[in-house]
Amino acid sequence: MEVLEYLEKGKHAEEGEIYCMWDDARQHVVNADAKLAVICSNLMKVYGYKT
Repeated sequence: MEVLEYLEKGKHAEEGEIYCMWDDARQHVVNADAKLAVICSNLMKVYGYKT
């Protein structure tokens, strides 16, 4: 994630720019979590577990 690169390597960026990168990274995690929940639920149904 771009925000981690900026924070780890100490690259310079405007405060608003860092906030936008942070918000994008957070949204990416939220979206990935939702997709993973759907995938896990489908697997549970395929293999006979109730969700």
